[in-house]
Amino acid sequence: MIVRAVVVVVPVLVAVATSTIGATPRARAQDADAGAGTAGAAGGAGARATAAREFDAGEAAARQSDFGRALEHFQRAFALAPNDAVRFNIALALERLGRFREAAIEYDQAYLGSLPEDARQRARQSASRVRAELGTLIVDGDPPGADVSVDDHPLCTIPCRTLVDPGRHRVAARDGEREIAADVVVSRRAATSLRLSLARQREVREHGAATTPSRERARSRVTLTPPPSSSQDDSSGYAPGWIGWAGAAVAAAGGAGVLVFGLRTESLFDDYWRTPTRETLDEGERMRTFANVSIGVLALGVALFAADVILFMLDD
Repeated sequence: MIVRAVVVVVPVLVAVATSTIGATPRARAQDADAGAGTAGAAGGAGARATAAREFDAGEAAARQSDFGRALEHFQRAFALAPNDAVRFNIALALERLGRFREAAIEYDQAYLGSLPEDARQRARQSASRVRAELGTLIVDGDPPGADVSVDDHPLCTIPCRTLVDPGRHRVAARDGEREIAADVVVSRRAATSLRLSLARQREVREHGAATTPSRERARSRVTLTPPPSSSQDDSSGYAPGWIGWAGAAVAAAGGAGVLVFGLRTESLFDDYWRTPTRETLDEGERMRTFANVSIGVLALGVALFAADVILFMLDD
């Protein structure tokens, strides 16, 4: 059944692809005459000829249901001579290999490209079809802004919501030199939540069998431990100074920004997956930038408040 699907779809695109990748004999002769003595023109013609051979090899491998080899040939053809029809074939191979997330991205790009209208609509329908095979991974934890990777591929920053292929995945969070990871199984058309905390050892299993002293020190910097109160007189309670009040105000503003821009980013992310447009993508990038700036403002406010507490302790 799979072989039949490829045999039907790929040949439809061959004429489109070869119209750009493979030049006609007359065109190649004209290129050779016009480019006599010009290394750049000769190199371009050679690249197009190689790309055409790679595409033919990919088509042959697809007919034999060897989609891994077909994907390699199509990708080499695209690298030599980028073409939306070749991109469509890359998406087909990825879909047959069960790499639905990557296939959806390639279908989206093919739809936004220069294919004929009927092929563009096929690309859009195919993108919707493979996206229905995906599951949703929701990653939360601390610190906000830590980089999140899935199977060693960077995808987002904490907190985030992303679509992934169904199955078992290795999800890792990294913040500077600190890194933690956990295995998670994502089901088709289902949401799976995972909390990764760089501050708490027991919430996820860290890389390695034992925790090194340096990682213990790294965790101790994440959470503030209040000083023992036994040495202080009950009447000498902490009262925020102007630095503390300023820090609280800055932290409140940063927290509000994280909430507003974070929710807007998530909404735009969902909109982009439903209907991918350049405007939605650009606005999503802006909202993500604002959310990251808000995280920095929040951290600054917390630092100011902590400094006020420390100054109070020293004066006391």
